[in-house]
Amino acid sequence: MFFRSLASEFPHDNPALSEGVVWTCPSPCARPLPLREPEMARPGALVIGPPGTETLLPQSAEPAPKPEPERARPSVVKAAPRPVAVRPEPDPVPADPFARLLQALSDVALHLGATRVAAILPGLFAGGATDIAPRARELVEVGAAWRDVLCGTKSDLSACGALMLDEWGAELLNELLGRPSGAARELRQKLRERGVAAFGFRDAA
Repeated sequence: MFFRSLASEFPHDNPALSEGVVWTCPSPCARPLPLREPEMARPGALVIGPPGTETLLPQSAEPAPKPEPERARPSVVKAAPRPVAVRPEPDPVPADPFARLLQALSDVALHLGATRVAAILPGLFAGGATDIAPRARELVEVGAAWRDVLCGTKSDLSACGALMLDEWGAELLNELLGRPSGAARELRQKLRERGVAAFGFRDAA
């Protein structure tokens, strides 16, 4: 225990001398350590004591400012991607020309809402033409000749009768639908829109 008044060796009239650094040794052989920093020294000043004890005072005794709280960033809501309209892929074109003709006939029947006619069309040319009108049965028999011509089995068109392919198809649909004879012209136009021509298909070269 010591008194700061005893730190000054000689009497003086400068009180700042008594406010200097107080040095102490924790043990007889230990290096001296500053026990108290000078009260009147500016921050960052070099305190010179015994050899090997130079030290820098802290830059500022003021408490470090508290960091400002981070402001919450507004959440960004990503809009959902707009649905992309995907067109349905068209039905594959059958390799068999006569099967393609039956598909065109069925498409026209479905377009008119005649689902039953579209369902029975393939079976008419497989021996299932017993419960239809006589005129429709005659046209089905002519269709067998058109099948041979379209598939290349025969090249004689005499068995196909006087009607061209698109006319024959329109007449057959008209009889199966039970429509008046004048409505066959509209059906022929719809078949031509699907590629059915006079003696085959327009895109068949």
